[in-house]
Amino acid sequence: MANQRARLLLAPLIGLLIALIGPPRSIASPAAVCEPVALLEGPPAIVESIKIILNEHGVRVSPQPRCSARTVRARIEAHRDQTGFTLTTVDESGRTSTRVFAEARTAASLIESWTLDEDPMLLVPAPDAQTARAGALPLSLPGLQSAARVHLHGGPETSLAADRSVWLGVTLGACVRAGAICAGARLRSMRDADLTGASQPDTVLREDVDLLATAAWLHDAGGFLIVPAVGVGAGWFRTRTEGGLLRDASVLNDHGLRLEVSLQGRWPLGPHTALAAELGGAWSPFARSQATDDQGAILIGEPAGHVRLGLFCVVTP
Repeated sequence: MANQRARLLLAPLIGLLIALIGPPRSIASPAAVCEPVALLEGPPAIVESIKIILNEHGVRVSPQPRCSARTVRARIEAHRDQTGFTLTTVDESGRTSTRVFAEARTAASLIESWTLDEDPMLLVPAPDAQTARAGALPLSLPGLQSAARVHLHGGPETSLAADRSVWLGVTLGACVRAGAICAGARLRSMRDADLTGASQPDTVLREDVDLLATAAWLHDAGGFLIVPAVGVGAGWFRTRTEGGLLRDASVLNDHGLRLEVSLQGRWPLGPHTALAAELGGAWSPFARSQATDDQGAILIGEPAGHVRLGLFCVVTP
C-alpha cells in the first residue's frame, strides 16, 4: 500500500522531468558529414565539362544545405583568340592561383587538388568515362592543335614549274605560335624528275634547295584546320650536265630570292598528330630563265615559278 502511494506521488515528478529534458535521442544517429565543395563560374560549355569530371572523382560542385564545408571558388575565362582558358581559384583562407589550360581534365585536376587540399596532379579518367564525355569537351581535336605552341611538319612534295617540268622532293618545317601567328622556318629540297617540259632530255640535272622564313595563321574550321601561310627566303639552284668523251661535266650554281604563298588543310588524327595537304605557289623574281651555253654544253634555265602540292605529317608536341 505504501509502495503504491509512493508511485502515485512520483509519477507527476517523472512526467515533468521528461517534458523538460525532451524525448530520448538515438545514440546511433550519425552527425552530418560535410564534404568539400568547388563552386565554378564561367562559360557554360567548359564549366559543365569540368563539373562532370569533378563529380566522377567525388568532388561536390554544389553546396549542401545546413552544412559548413571547405569551399573553393573557381572562375574560368575564355581567351579571345580561342587558344584556351584562364583558371583562377580562391580558397577560404584567401589563397589564389591562376593557371592557363586548354583541356577540361587539366582544370578539373587543379580544382580538385585545391578543394581536397592535395598536391596538383593530372587525373586520368577511365576509358569508358572519357568516351562518354568526349562530346562534352569544349575543345575539339582541331581546337587543341590550334592552341598548341609548337608545330612541326614534314613530308613529300611535288610541283609543276613554269617551264612545264615536274619536280619531286621533301619539305620540313616548324613554327612557334605567338598570338594568332605561327612564325617559323621551312626547308625544301627538290629535284627535276626529267619527265616533261624543258628538262625532258636526261642529259641535264637540276636541283633546288630553299630556306624560307614563314608566317602561318591557324583557323579551326570544325572538323579540320585551315592554315594559310606566306614565306620569304633564299634558294640555291644547281644545274649540271653529264660529262662524256668530248667534254667535261658543266655545273652552274644560281642563288636568288624566293617568295611563297600556300593554303593547308589539316585533319587531326589525335591530340598531337595530323595529316595535312597543302597547295601553294612559289616565285623566283630573279631566276635565270634563259639557257646558258657553257663551251657547247647547254645549261637550261631556272623556272621562275612553281605550283606546289604537298602531303605532310604534322606533330604538335
